[in-house]
Amino acid sequence: MSSQTTTHAAKAPAKGAAKASSGTYISLMALVMMNVTIIGSVANDVQQAYYGLSSVTLFIIGALVFFLPTGLVAAELASGWGQRGGIFRWVGEAMGPGLAFTCLLILWFQTSINFGMGVASASATIGFYTPDWDWAVQFMNHPENQFFIILAWLAYYWGLTFLSTKGVKAFARLTKYGVIIGTFIPLAFIVIFTVVWLAQGNVSNVTPTPEAFNPFADGFSLTNLALAAGVFFSFAGIDMNAAHIKQLKKPQKEFPLSIFIAMILTLIIFIAGTVCIAIVTPKQDMNLVYGLYQTYKILGATFNCPWIYVAFVWVGLGASMASLVTNMAGPSFMLGQAGRSGFLPKVLQNSNKHGMPSRLMYLQMTFMTL
Repeated sequence: MSSQTTTHAAKAPAKGAAKASSGTYISLMALVMMNVTIIGSVANDVQQAYYGLSSVTLFIIGALVFFLPTGLVAAELASGWGQRGGIFRWVGEAMGPGLAFTCLLILWFQTSINFGMGVASASATIGFYTPDWDWAVQFMNHPENQFFIILAWLAYYWGLTFLSTKGVKAFARLTKYGVIIGTFIPLAFIVIFTVVWLAQGNVSNVTPTPEAFNPFADGFSLTNLALAAGVFFSFAGIDMNAAHIKQLKKPQKEFPLSIFIAMILTLIIFIAGTVCIAIVTPKQDMNLVYGLYQTYKILGATFNCPWIYVAFVWVGLGASMASLVTNMAGPSFMLGQAGRSGFLPKVLQNSNKHGMPSRLMYLQMTFMTL
């Protein structure tokens, strides 16, 4: 199998491939943030917060039995094929280039569909970018001019895709600061204000008992299994940024380290955000679509500024940008590399002067738009 894969990979690269491998390097911290944005998001904590403290147990289990083994495998493979890594290379070594390409193609379609589905929810919650909470909720339930709003969001997505085609170095910087501004600053706000909220005498909506941390205290059910599946799926995708191994100065050392740092940071995002949202927001009032904004509003009222949610809705665009440029670049980048082995039409094999498969990325955006 190894020789077969090597044969396919050894074919002459398309125009621009050489520039991709000799381009500027990205830092360890940039790769860490690219890994975090693939997995961690405060917005995703709302769904788990609905189930209370039992989600914390599942996050820890998921990290130990899913995230850590996956990360160790990716780190080991990166050490073995540091200069020619990525999912295509790894799967190809074991199962042949055909299944390796199939794996990438599935990932490419999955990413496109996920972001295409996100356009609708983003358009429905556009009212929360204003300080009129009641109107925002009403608009979400009965949106007006939704077609033009969706077009605006799609234009935003296309603009970020254009930025992604400018090279890994360009969007890695956006990802790094986007995660810091759009994820960690809001998370710090939630944690600090939750402590103040409790200090003011407000009653927590969850009680820290051993039973509360047991996701199966009432026995196994489809609801509990669905929660477990959702939590474990939250950790999926840690190997996506393996496509950028060549952009690291010391891939054998930096790639495994980036995975372990990302695991710690994502656990903090998941556990801290989930616990705070569960403490502050009553379960019966929790909304899975705008629940995070709801928590911002409740905590903001602690300092007589319930409208502060607006600031964090706008700040959250940083996390949105980071997630989009990383997810749009990763699968297409790997698919483009595999395509040079003859799996894609020649028109999709070429990279631009920044070493990015721009035609393939625009094709992905076209599919997502449709």
